[in-house]
Amino acid sequence: MPKVQTLQWSLGSWQEFATHITNQRAALEAFSFPFTNAIAEILGIMIRQISSQNIQTGVITVLEVCYSTGTLALVPDTLRKMLDPASLVNVAYIEQTLIPFVPTLKQFIVTHKVPPTFAPYAGIFKSILMQWISMVLGPRPRDIDVPVTIMQNTKCGCSECRDMVNFFKQDGGEAHSFNRIGATKRKHLETKLQTYGGRNAARWSTIVGSPQGLQVCLRVALWQTADLFVEPLDNKTCSISSKATMEVPSSTGC
Repeated sequence: MPKVQTLQWSLGSWQEFATHITNQRAALEAFSFPFTNAIAEILGIMIRQISSQNIQTGVITVLEVCYSTGTLALVPDTLRKMLDPASLVNVAYIEQTLIPFVPTLKQFIVTHKVPPTFAPYAGIFKSILMQWISMVLGPRPRDIDVPVTIMQNTKCGCSECRDMVNFFKQDGGEAHSFNRIGATKRKHLETKLQTYGGRNAARWSTIVGSPQGLQVCLRVALWQTADLFVEPLDNKTCSISSKATMEVPSSTGC
């Protein structure tokens, strides 16, 4: 379809076009219309239009066309757009785009009755979680007593720093929210954490609102959570825990 390839259509328009010719497939093929090749060309155009800016809606839209037209051979090419190397160097892309997209993709395969451990979805779920562990979570902490040492070195007597030390001392504490402390105190806590090597022991993020707050999570606890998701991987099968597709690391807070 040389002329069609020159059209500057949106993904939605291409989806409508693919749906139209699919509905007319029998009549078109009666006139020797190359339906399979035409759909493959349309999907190729759609896949090329997927970018990091429209990855969530783009992938689902193209997958819908793959399934509605029976062109499942292009599902792997569609999913690979999520793992573009240029995007994976961006922590924000992994944390704010890929991780929140996992439940959406899970719901898509549930709707289409595809097992979450079925290729190529298993490999994609594995890759996303491993990227999160590598780029966002960071190396596994080697000393669970590090947080106490860090915060005791702050030598600050303010109530927020005392709360921080108590949080790090308590058994089984995974996360603590400093709610509505305001931007000044939030920055004070972040400065203490950064100054005394807190990145080795915890991750933190701003609680958006007025006034602002701070959410702090122990990296040991985050790693314990990650261990529940990813099973030992077999290089040949790229297996992944099915639980990983049902629950994902939080994209908010830490």
